[in-house]
Formats: sequence, structure tokens, C-alpha cells
Amino acid sequence: MQQPGKYAVLNKIGVSLVTVLFLLVGIFGFLFYGDDVAPMVINSLPEDDRYVVVIKVFLVAQIVFTYPLQMFPVILLAEEALIHPDSNPYWHETKRAAIRVVLVGFTALIATSLPFFSLVSSLMGALASSMSGFIFPALIYTKIFWAQISRPKLALHGTIVVLGCAAAIISSYYVVANIVACLNGSAAPGSC
Repeated sequence: MQQPGKYAVLNKIGVSLVTVLFLLVGIFGFLFYGDDVAPMVINSLPEDDRYVVVIKVFLVAQIVFTYPLQMFPVILLAEEALIHPDSNPYWHETKRAAIRVVLVGFTALIATSLPFFSLVSSLMGALASSMSGFIFPALIYTKIFWAQISRPKLALHGTIVVLGCAAAIISSYYVVANIVACLNGSAAPGSC
């Protein structure tokens, strides 16, 4: 990078453009289609269209290739907790493989056995997105730069944390209410 000082400005512009684009797609999508869209948006697309098939193939590829990245920290923590570092190399590798097989099997079991997996996934997304997108960055930045942070910036970070917590609570409430409605049988058709 020839001019590293411009990175912050470009980063802000990029994040702002992506945010505006997501907002426009979300707002206009809701205005045009309202509640007629299935919880899994891809299920609202026509089944016989070849472009939809291509989209589904890429979606599956995305899940297959990002799963190892998402599971890597879990696997490392499990290996640290369950495998003694001085063990026999053969048994060490056997235990590592067994831990990975059990974790993948457990994930597959959860995904196939939950009746409303998309809602559970939405709940996890609501919590994780709020924490990783709003709450943790503001808290970590504040912790690192506590000595030199100004009062207005501290107030801004506090506001971001409060709004992130509010978003997590509100979105989690609606997802849990939808799960309860699905379990009671009182949910709108197609929402489970």
C-alpha cells in the first residue's frame, strides 16, 4: 500500500456504500414483496430456473468452504482441552481426528434434528451479528485506547454498545417468539 494513511478513509467509504446498498435492497425488497417472502429467501425463487440452480450450488459451496473456518477455533479449543501434548504421536493424531469427526457429526445432528433450523440459525445470527458487529468492536477499541479517548468518542462508543444490545434483544425476542409460535402451531404458514 503506497499511502497507508488513506486506508481509514477508504474503509469508511466502503463500509458506508455496503451499508447503503444493504439498506436499499432490504427496504425495496420489503416494499415490493412484504411478507410473501419465505424465511429462506432462496426458497421464494422459481424452482425450474437454471440461474436459481446455479445460486443454490454456489450457496452450498459457500457453506462447505466456510464451515472449516468457522469450526477451526472450536476444534483448537477442544484439542487443547482433551489432548495431552506429550502423548504418543500416533494416538495424538488419532485423538485429533476423533475430535473432528465428533464435532462435525454433532453439527450435522443439530442441523438435521432441529425442526426449525432456520429460526435457530436466525437466533444465533441475531446474537452473533450484534456482538461481532457493534458491541465487541466498540468495547475493544475503548479498552485499547482508554487513556487517549475523548468524551464524545466515549459517548459514541457507549451509544453503539447500547444500540447493539438493543438490536440483539429485539431481534432475539422476535425470533424466539416465532419459534414458540411454530412449536404451538400458531405461526403463519411458511414461517417455520
